[in-house]
Amino acid sequence: MEAAPSKPKRTTSATVAAAAGRWAAALAKLPQESEIPPGSAGISLRIHRARIENKKSISELARLVGVAPMTLMRWESGRCFPGVDDVERLAKELRRSPGALVRWA
Repeated sequence: MEAAPSKPKRTTSATVAAAAGRWAAALAKLPQESEIPPGSAGISLRIHRARIENKKSISELARLVGVAPMTLMRWESGRCFPGVDDVERLAKELRRSPGALVRWA
């Protein structure tokens, strides 16, 4: 006997509102842009904040930028830093200028 095909999940206004609330809650926990230090000390926070503001998951942004999700997680945690080409692709997908992500002073 074949299993019946599963129905696609329906998106309701309640699920959309719940998702928006989760994004807003995540954004509220982050420091304000003016509180993030310049240069490499703050690039990870600026990437993370921009991703949350654009409502993109780690896997979605990683796919758009062309890197592995683990790589993006390392950039956001500050364990390593993106190269120049990566910053340009991140900036494009996050609707920022590369300078806004790096902000050297």
